[in-house]
Amino acid sequence: MVEEGKAIVLPEQADKAVVPVDVERLVAIVDAFDKFKAMVLKESDYWLDRKENKRRVKKSGWLKYALACNLNLEKVDEREVDKEMPPGSGNWVTIYHFDYRAIAQTGRYAEGSGSASTSEREESGKMIHDTRSLAQTRAMNRAISNLVGGGEVSAEEIMGPGRRYVESNQRNVKTKPKNKPKEKVPAKTPEELPQADPDEEQIKIILRANGIPLDILNIYKYGKKVFVVPRPEFPPESFDDYNEAIVELLKAKWMANKNRWEVSC
Repeated sequence: MVEEGKAIVLPEQADKAVVPVDVERLVAIVDAFDKFKAMVLKESDYWLDRKENKRRVKKSGWLKYALACNLNLEKVDEREVDKEMPPGSGNWVTIYHFDYRAIAQTGRYAEGSGSASTSEREESGKMIHDTRSLAQTRAMNRAISNLVGGGEVSAEEIMGPGRRYVESNQRNVKTKPKNKPKEKVPAKTPEELPQADPDEEQIKIILRANGIPLDILNIYKYGKKVFVVPRPEFPPESFDDYNEAIVELLKAKWMANKNRWEVSC
């Protein structure tokens, strides 16, 4: 028990610096989170940001994050604002604002804000409902991302209706002419679909070509390495045979303490 009136000096305060208490544990947590993304998130949980050639996690993926990390989501604030855009034009839009809080079981939390304008849902038959839901989704995604995703930008913050980009600045709202024919939405091309990592795909091709079943392995990339991890279905009695083949074919290294093969890219 600490004596009354005696200050508690934490180790990281000794040299007036704040550092992670256990770096190895922190690295293990990051590895586990990356493994979760590779195993649980599906292609349908991503949207391809073609402007930056990067996959963005959609609402379904962020809710899986919240489920995996046992997070609670709490609405902090909701506001509705009518605004003339541009001023004096006579064109009004309704903007919805949400603030959400993601709370971990430890009590640690992070907040995120999201907004959406009816100008983003002009073609919707449920404009008010869709606009409000979009603002709420953005705030929830941002709160989860701020807590567990390192502030990663979600798909809904970038893509709009029809998967078009939502500009960061407010755009003018033009009155839609009557009887204007609806524009045809072009069919989605394969390039718009989330693209698999080429290093992961190359390893899968090599293993498949050499008769090694992929349904007993999880393969995912983290940093400059690709991890090949035995699944629960992996036959332990055949480990030596698979180990010899994987090490030879992929120039991989078996990490016994982490139960995986590592391949440098």
